[in-house]
Amino acid sequence: MFNLKKNVWFAVIEFIINIGLVFASYRLVIMQGGIEALGLWTILFAWTSLIRIGDAGMANATVRFVAMLNLKTQKNKIQNYIETAILTNIGLFIILSFGGFFILNANLDLLVNEQNIDQARSVLPVMFASFFLLNISGVVLSSIVGLHLSYVRSQISVGGNILQLILVFFLVPTYGLFGLALSQIVQYGVMLIIGWVIVRRISGISNIVPLGFKFLAFKEMLSFSLKAQIANISNGLFEPISKILVSHFGGLQVLGLYELAFKSVWLPRNAAVAGTTATLPTLTAMFKRKSSEMLGVYKKAVRYTSLSVGVLMVCVALASPVISYLWIGEIVWQYSAFIIILMVGVLFNSFGAAAYNLATVTGYMRNNIIVNLSVLAILIMGGVLAGLALPIYGLVFLIAVAMGLGGVWIKILNERLLP
Repeated sequence: MFNLKKNVWFAVIEFIINIGLVFASYRLVIMQGGIEALGLWTILFAWTSLIRIGDAGMANATVRFVAMLNLKTQKNKIQNYIETAILTNIGLFIILSFGGFFILNANLDLLVNEQNIDQARSVLPVMFASFFLLNISGVVLSSIVGLHLSYVRSQISVGGNILQLILVFFLVPTYGLFGLALSQIVQYGVMLIIGWVIVRRISGISNIVPLGFKFLAFKEMLSFSLKAQIANISNGLFEPISKILVSHFGGLQVLGLYELAFKSVWLPRNAAVAGTTATLPTLTAMFKRKSSEMLGVYKKAVRYTSLSVGVLMVCVALASPVISYLWIGEIVWQYSAFIIILMVGVLFNSFGAAAYNLATVTGYMRNNIIVNLSVLAILIMGGVLAGLALPIYGLVFLIAVAMGLGGVWIKILNERLLP
């Protein structure tokens, strides 16, 4: 009924395809503008991501509320949740995207050097447009996950990634970062349309565009999503803030290498964790039904994640000189050093990946909020001190420590929620 195995396998395949997309995109950006161009893209994307502070968390709420219902007997309620979530995100991200663009555009001279500011101004509006479409498509695809069709969502994402990969080969060599942002707009737009068509067909929504906003459903979802979003925002801010710190203390060139190293360890980690995340709707339904099988599914997810991430991190570290040559065109030992430092943090972080999802499963978000806010405080305060007093490797080490601490801490706290 839950399509568990299919959801897990397709989630893993999705992230493997995504790794190929990131590798090809970044390689083309480096060929066109060098490591500094990648650093410029990274810092702009990091600051753009900060507008998610205003996100109400409807995507995660949709997964939970839809997954708990029976499609055969509670179809109207499912439709209300889905349409309400989509309309909420559309209104919210219109405001966030326009507001974020005007604030960031007015302060670009404080974020990038003078020689890159014209390129940054041309790319910024397209980046915000793609970010808007990303978040609207996100809640539509979350609706598919909530309907226990996570493998369908993965198929859509794989198709979107392949489409973007084709586009970047044509656009990036000519238009650089502008072409990369434009390819993302097409990708997220196509995913949004296909996802909505499938959601309408499965859930029985008759409207061609979502119109069924229900205040009662909004109020019910918001009471959960705001708690969840405090945890998700504080967790989501870790990556952009770490990159802002590296940019501030190391410059765009170092940031470009850090971005390559971060993606080299984080994307394989996500590919392994994707299988665990795909169990979330199943665990939610099992928790709701007080199923005795829930503990077994959770323990299997923990074993799979820890073993997979451990093997992948060792492989990435050993292959880092080869990856550096393929990505950059030469062996850059600073890139390999960043990987070795970050992989330790990623490994410890992965120990808590399955436990982190238990907050959404049980609806108890307090532990996630406490851990994420504490880790974020350590990152900001410790990162500033490390950046001022130590070489750039000290700052990266501090980032890895904060990353690993969060995973171990959340595992200890959230496993107490298990039946």
